Amino acid sequence: MDYLKEIPAGKRWAIATRAATAFPFAYDKAFRELAGDEMSGAIDRIERRIWKEAGEEQAVIARELGCPRNNAANVAYTFSTLSTVILGPDLQGYVGEGEGDTARVITTSCPMEKNGRIFQADMGRVCKDCYTYTSAAVKSLNPAYRIRHEKTMCTGDSTCEMCIEPREPR
Repeated sequence: MDYLKEIPAGKRWAIATRAATAFPFAYDKAFRELAGDEMSGAIDRIERRIWKEAGEEQAVIARELGCPRNNAANVAYTFSTLSTVILGPDLQGYVGEGEGDTARVITTSCPMEKNGRIFQADMGRVCKDCYTYTSAAVKSLNPAYRIRHEKTMCTGDSTCEMCIEPREPR
């Protein structure tokens, strides 16, 4: 009997992403316990590089799927959708259009925040990892836009609130 085929696709996705989103926290905890405080900075740099790569993968997926990314609203919807695909159905929230060429992404449930608490991680580090992921993702989707974090669940807010907006000209 093929048990895999009996598990609904949505349930398989939820299980797989739940496990995948826990791995970075399990690795972080193990590395920090084994390496000690003197290696903390190196571990931070390694993890940020990994989260940056994960964020940049959004552009690859967006191209494969033909996702629109020509304005703030499209970048926000694509970013939100692909983040849910990557991080799983525990990532919940919504996208709203802002004033002019801006859009808002509101997160009401986040697997990174949940895992940070489960693994008793430094929530400030969890926030920095999230900033790295989200900034890389938005920049990869359309380099003319950036993401600005206004509220964060990792620091005690009830939601994460982010604004997708044009980058300031240099």
